[in-house]
Amino acid sequence: DVLVVLNANLGLITPAGVMGAPDLVVEIASPSTSTYDRAKKLQLSARGGVQEYWICDPIAKTSELLVLDQSVYRSLGLFRGQATLPSIAVPELPVHVSQFFA
Repeated sequence: DVLVVLNANLGLITPAGVMGAPDLVVEIASPSTSTYDRAKKLQLSARGGVQEYWICDPIAKTSELLVLDQSVYRSLGLFRGQATLPSIAVPELPVHVSQFFA
């Protein structure tokens, strides 16, 4: 899993850890934790104010992009292959789904 804190929010990073919501969380789902990842971790991230959450599924080789909309995540779609993730948090970072599974 990956947490992304953009330069504008570097003040969140302290010696004790990240004190606040990262700008983006990338969750690598595994079959043994997928229910937990899609339920509990997603709820905790929404409650914490994480604005963008990606769920990457290495079995299906897909990535779902979710954005926080009034404290609930809304899916922008399920992407695969050479599709570019339309990130709102980091729009200048052209990430192709296949890069996660190379």
